[in-house]
Amino acid sequence: MTGLEKIINKINADSERECASVVAAAHEKAKELEAEAEEERKLMTKKILDEAEEKAREITERGESSAQQIKRQTLLKAKIEAVNEVINTALYELKRLDGQEYFEILSKLAVSNARAGRGVMRLSSDDLKRLPEGFIGSVVSRLPAGYEIVLSDEPAEIDSGFILVYGDIDVNCTFEALAYEKRDDIKERVCSIIFD
Repeated sequence: MTGLEKIINKINADSERECASVVAAAHEKAKELEAEAEEERKLMTKKILDEAEEKAREITERGESSAQQIKRQTLLKAKIEAVNEVINTALYELKRLDGQEYFEILSKLAVSNARAGRGVMRLSSDDLKRLPEGFIGSVVSRLPAGYEIVLSDEPAEIDSGFILVYGDIDVNCTFEALAYEKRDDIKERVCSIIFD
């Protein structure tokens, strides 16, 4: 082998070793990059899963909150309906009472709502037609001194009960007005019976 061939062979051998070293380094770098990419993938996957779980938790909480709100609204609606039904039934039953019971209730209401001075009682046209004899006399006999109630011949545009008129002041003693005035107390009682 000539000197030139030896030099060429040495260059080729060195070149092959250098190429093998570069290839090995490249393989090593590729493995490192692959490991880093795998680590990055795991971190991103965990981050995505954590965010998804957080969003799912938030959605669940909002859903539960909405469900609780709907439940409270439904319960409130049921309470209001129950109270209204009790009040409407009570009013209906009061209006259906026979004359004696009905006018005894009116008499007690008149005495408890009377004021000092002269008051004018205005009844509905239906009640004026069925008014028992001596009704106003029995009311007046229960009033304290200085109190007076007279009956108006002019009917009031009401369904039941009466209106006491003292000059410019009207005392509304219709059953609807009295029920409305006591509505909170009635609501509390009805709800404690039905919902507790």
